[in-house]
Amino acid sequence: MAAAPGTLNPMTVTIDVGERPVAFAPKLRSLVADVDPTAFVSEVAALDHLPMPLNVLAMASSIMTGLSLLAMALSATGLYALMSMTVAQRRREFGIRLALGGSAREVIVTVARRALIQIAIGVTWGAGVWVALMLSVLRAAPGSEAVKMRAPWPYVLGASVVVVIAVALAAALWPTLRYVRMRPVETLRVDG
Repeated sequence: MAAAPGTLNPMTVTIDVGERPVAFAPKLRSLVADVDPTAFVSEVAALDHLPMPLNVLAMASSIMTGLSLLAMALSATGLYALMSMTVAQRRREFGIRLALGGSAREVIVTVARRALIQIAIGVTWGAGVWVALMLSVLRAAPGSEAVKMRAPWPYVLGASVVVVIAVALAAALWPTLRYVRMRPVETLRVDG
């Protein structure tokens, strides 16, 4: 099997040589040198005493998961702040509607409808980009199709969508509920 030279692409070979595998190391080194003088055998160990290699892929995956969770928390915080500020700016509109005989339910439905439209546009765009990126990464990644099909990214995407929708709706509806419970005169009062 072809392999790139050097320590960046190490290869592990398992050979069953009987009872004393470490004693076979000099013979193995001479056999490898006879086949390819540029190849070398760096470590020989019995299977029950193998050194634990650094799993770079698992470590990178853990780091990316942590960064993704941090990004999700930051984006949820920003989304909550933006949605609640947008609703707070419409406080006077809510007061006028309520003063003119509108119901609290109509105000809440109007705010929820507008928030859901904004959320739907954002989630559709974001999920579409994520799916396109993940499919291109999976096509380029080595490995069997069975392993790729068991990838957890659809579940992560689904959980992310649920979190975004929940945070955005809470950010839009929580201040709205607070304002529709006030007397219309209080919502029309200018801060200062």
